Amino acid sequence: MPWHLIVALTAVMAMLASCGVDNRPPAERAEAAFANGHYAEARVHLANAIDAAPNDPDLRIFLGRAALAQGDGVVAETAFERALELDSDRADELAPYLAHAHLLQGEADAALARLGEAGGSTLYAQRIRAQAHLQKGEADAAWDIIETALSAAGDDPDLLALAGQYRLSTGNIADAEHYARRSLASDTPSVESYLLMGRIASIRGDLQGALGHYAAGVERFPEHVQLHIARAAIHADRGEADEMDVAMAQIERIAPGHPAAIFIAAKDALNRGELDRARELAPALEEAARDAPPLQLLLGELAIRLGNNEQGIRWLTEFRRFDPYHSKAAFLLAHALMDTGSARQAHAAIATAAGRATASPQVVALAARLADELSHESAEMLARRAAAPDLAEAADGLRAAQQAMTQNDWPAAARHYGALIQRGYGDHPLILNNAAMANLRAERGETALELAERAHALVPDDPSVLDTLGWVTLETGGNRSEALTMLRRAARLDPGNAQIRWHLAQALAINGQREDARRLAGTLLALISGEQREQIEAFREGLG
Repeated sequence: MPWHLIVALTAVMAMLASCGVDNRPPAERAEAAFANGHYAEARVHLANAIDAAPNDPDLRIFLGRAALAQGDGVVAETAFERALELDSDRADELAPYLAHAHLLQGEADAALARLGEAGGSTLYAQRIRAQAHLQKGEADAAWDIIETALSAAGDDPDLLALAGQYRLSTGNIADAEHYARRSLASDTPSVESYLLMGRIASIRGDLQGALGHYAAGVERFPEHVQLHIARAAIHADRGEADEMDVAMAQIERIAPGHPAAIFIAAKDALNRGELDRARELAPALEEAARDAPPLQLLLGELAIRLGNNEQGIRWLTEFRRFDPYHSKAAFLLAHALMDTGSARQAHAAIATAAGRATASPQVVALAARLADELSHESAEMLARRAAAPDLAEAADGLRAAQQAMTQNDWPAAARHYGALIQRGYGDHPLILNNAAMANLRAERGETALELAERAHALVPDDPSVLDTLGWVTLETGGNRSEALTMLRRAARLDPGNAQIRWHLAQALAINGQREDARRLAGTLLALISGEQREQIEAFREGLG
């Protein structure tokens, strides 16, 4: 069924369901609907209230908040701007709301401009400011804000989800998932935590799992447009036209005319190979793409597939400021640079992504090819990784190993990873790294060290692999100074990784640098909860 017909049917059903008499003023009905999460209904009642009192700024602000709750930045911005026209003395109050509205539209620079240099000291304003920096690819600036906010409100679910977004932007999937799950465990989880878990599942290639996370989010936040956008995008990727139409219908019902509909339509056309249709839609996305990484990736891929490599290179270079480890972007950019005759630039473009244990097989294969052509020192190592069997064929073994690790059954995890290595997956750094940690926890130190060294030889610049090798070296009684050097380097490469910093603090203490260790451990108290937090507190007390 076409999605505009589904919208019509949904609207009719909604009217039939609301035929009971309700004599309360529209504003009161809006408050009740908002409190129950029925934001679209609240907006209808607010529209009626505004018709009766068009010069009431509070009603406009309420409308803007309802739009924000749905993830609709366009309507929110219009509502808040009108409220400012009606009461210009409320500029400071409305600045974070307007910044949030800009952020939802992918306008990070405008969001930061709204907040100003000093404006916005509330936790909400700090979150928006950090999100804007993340959207611009300015991870260090974002983390400075997040870390400060966590020290004051370490259990805030929205802040935890934001910390997870930062971790994901640096390529640390495990920490990102940790923060997202902490947010989800709250009585009032952030909608961003559902979106984050969906992104993590997508990165791992588990699109069905991603849909499950988005569905769970929709169950709790049925009218948040970003959840429906995420679902529609996955259905578009999978060529599931009927499911995509249903999700598109929800977007249109919740936020009529939302720009995401154009993005998803263009994405669907690109995936179907309908390049002319995608090209027709692209101009409507270009202005917003300046501050919206997903649009940059889409427009970059479209330009390259249309043969416009120079334009594609510009878009993808901009996108990689946001995510330098994104496999698809690195692969497309390297190919475009190769087509322009720039093999060295192509190698430089793909080497960063290929240097991570989580790099896709396609990225590793292309990096190996370029390294071989250029006689680069990484050629042999990359060739080994490229020749390894596809991990997709080991899905059952990986799932079993991951489940054992989740249950802290380290001997079982070590056995599962050992079986995968025996089956020929021993040149996958991700397998080796995880196997090293499982063996260490299972008190098989010698095996753990051998596996960690093998992983490090394959991806010497991956901070998680460096962390594992440094920690295993320390735990097995190896060279303390070398372990400290490795952990320092891991922390420099991934400064926001709490686990690496915890390992580094312990290495500092073992190497006699007690004051530095105590200071570093203190910065972790806002980032880590539960049993490990108790360990950190005891560690600091033990240092005096």
